[in-house]
Amino acid sequence: MSLLALGSMLVPAFPPARGQWLVRDPLADHSGGTAPDSHRIPRSAVAFTDHGRTPTIRDKDGVYVTECVRPCHHGLTFGVIGRGKPRRMFDDFAFDHIDVGPVTLRVRHGGSGPAVVLLHGHPHTHATWHKVAPALAEHFTVVCPDLRGYGRSTVPADEPEHAQMSKRAMADDVVALMHALGHHEFAVVGHDRGSYVAFRLTMDHPESVRAFVNIGGPPIGEVLDRAGETFARLWWHWFFLGQTKNPAERVINQDPDAWYADRSDRVADEALEDYRAARRDPQTVHAMCEDYRAGLTVDRRDDAADKAAGKKIACPVLVVWGRHDDLPELYDGDPVAPWRTWATDVRGCEMDAGHSVQEDNPEALLDVLVPFLMSHRGDPFPHARPPDGERPERGERVGERRRV
Repeated sequence: MSLLALGSMLVPAFPPARGQWLVRDPLADHSGGTAPDSHRIPRSAVAFTDHGRTPTIRDKDGVYVTECVRPCHHGLTFGVIGRGKPRRMFDDFAFDHIDVGPVTLRVRHGGSGPAVVLLHGHPHTHATWHKVAPALAEHFTVVCPDLRGYGRSTVPADEPEHAQMSKRAMADDVVALMHALGHHEFAVVGHDRGSYVAFRLTMDHPESVRAFVNIGGPPIGEVLDRAGETFARLWWHWFFLGQTKNPAERVINQDPDAWYADRSDRVADEALEDYRAARRDPQTVHAMCEDYRAGLTVDRRDDAADKAAGKKIACPVLVVWGRHDDLPELYDGDPVAPWRTWATDVRGCEMDAGHSVQEDNPEALLDVLVPFLMSHRGDPFPHARPPDGERPERGERVGERRRV
């Protein structure tokens, strides 16, 4: 799509309360040095997607605004427009399926610079990062996989004690994925169940993780050691999904869309469809339940073993939580406190958001995420030679790589 570049522009958090939109068509004839054709359309013709970040303006001629907008001195807003469909999430990201050994992971990756891997939680896919990843890609190489068992990644066969969905197995997948893409050191950002995978990465692969951003709570073992009546009341789903006597899959699979009841006003339609398509697959639902079952068994034991051994997180840690989430109530107003057992370099930040900060308030998250990651990025590791001149074994890409 042809777009008219107008230099640096500001993106308003919300559309103006009044007025019209002044739009210009870059496909109009601008020969002879004349100004681009422009016209005004009523604000009623404007639809904001991505919670106010991406304007989509359409008039009777089918003209869409697909890039940034900024206020003008006369109270209108100038738009950069193009003819055709609005931009899709993860534009300019590559889309791959990468074999990492035991499983194949669906992944999007893009940008340039030091690597950052973003790990989603339950019941989402990599699409939960659609408001954050493109902005991070201006500074970093950003990798967004579906964890094993989630989205369109492989659902592994069941193993004793649910080990196939252990955080150790998931962390090993992520390391293999990053090696396959040429990244041997990276930062990791984890939300919800993805935050437990990220924590396990810092424990099992400290040489690989430069910085860790946690969005979702302390390590599983720490959570269960501190669990009481409040936790059982607020996070009862841990035990519902994690028990096996009356498997939760029977309930969820009756109507997965109703069970999960997504808040569509906070998420792009494409992301919602990606979540729902995955959760309509009974195998994926089973794998997600197995994730919780592993948490109550093998994951808890792994955390307990590390704690008994006195292991600490070697890299800097940023703990992020939403003011309207349960974490402040669960941890006496200080969600950072449990992390002081595990890390010496740890800080925290509360945001005006619920549980899914990356969807509820991506602007605020980016405001803290970018400087934190920039301050710990170091020298781009992929350009360095591995020890002894050997390249680690890489995964294999499956199928045709394509951009969407």
